[in-house]
Amino acid sequence: MKYSEKAVAVLDSGVGGITVLERLQTASPHENYIYHADVQNAPYGDKSRDEIASSVEKSVRFLSKMGLKGLVIACNTATSAVIDKLRNDYEFPIIGMEPAIKPALSTQKEGLILVLATRRTLREKKFRHLVIELGGIERIKTIAMGRLVEFAENYDFHSDDLSSYLKRHLAIIDAEDISCIVLGCTHFVYFQDQIRSHFDGRIPIFTGVEGTVREVLRRIEKNPLQNIGRTRLFLSEHEADPEFLKPYINRLRGTSPMG
Repeated sequence: MKYSEKAVAVLDSGVGGITVLERLQTASPHENYIYHADVQNAPYGDKSRDEIASSVEKSVRFLSKMGLKGLVIACNTATSAVIDKLRNDYEFPIIGMEPAIKPALSTQKEGLILVLATRRTLREKKFRHLVIELGGIERIKTIAMGRLVEFAENYDFHSDDLSSYLKRHLAIIDAEDISCIVLGCTHFVYFQDQIRSHFDGRIPIFTGVEGTVREVLRRIEKNPLQNIGRTRLFLSEHEADPEFLKPYINRLRGTSPMG
């Protein structure tokens, strides 16, 4: 297989990684993409670190046989659990994700930074080490909002149940104390406008998606062919109709820009 025909794969437990795929397609439409949702083992948030690592390794073995020029682990939890081992095992570039605390701290010099993520991500040593390394201990406030994963997977972006959930969890935060918000889960990106509106639309939101996309495009040799690339969808190891992706992609293109 020619290098230009190889694909960039994006892996997540469900629909969260579509937030990365959408930006990749927009930034580099000539590439071939594979989106892999590990639905057989979803969600990752309620599993142990070893279980997550085992599931992701199995998925990557499956994807590696298709001819990859790069792989994105589009999940903060999975990145923490297994990315170091994957990088030792495979020659193609593997790009992970971590909460965008660094750009948040570098651009917002005062006020608290609110990090919204799954409980599993917030408990990871990698998250704690990142906060310590960046000197953000006194400025970081965290809230676990794992049920947003469930809402996204069910394509529920407008229900009263969702609104109540957001209000109940965000009500404990005084908006006047917050300088910005970091979304530490790709699923949460779908809800950025609702989250922003809770804080009167004035607080910047960092997702890490754009930084991840820039790193992917830096690490791969771009496809020189001026054709629209092909996107394939796999639900675990079963190929599915990529039309499934379109409602999520269209929703993302109708929301505010991501950081």
